Amino acid sequence: MNNGVHVTAAMEAELAASGSRPVVIPYRRNRVVVFDSALYHATNRHSFKPGYTNRRINLTLLFGLPKPPPANSTSPTQPTPPTPPGKVNSRGGD
Repeated sequence: MNNGVHVTAAMEAELAASGSRPVVIPYRRNRVVVFDSALYHATNRHSFKPGYTNRRINLTLLFGLPKPPPANSTSPTQPTPPTPPGKVNSRGGD
């Protein structure tokens, strides 16, 4: 999914039409949040004290292949899933 600014209006329109409501996870140090990254998501504004040791650290770990969008979805096009190991894609690479 392309999270660029140019798709934000379309995303917001889709969410408004579906009646979806945001889920906000408050900041707590050493917190892990696990969710389906195919869902629309964003990071809230944050403010930390100045200095290297006060910086925010964000780790993203991806597992598995993305699911295809539902047939009735108006979501932006999903990225092409990676070619499984041992298979050759149409471009001849992996």
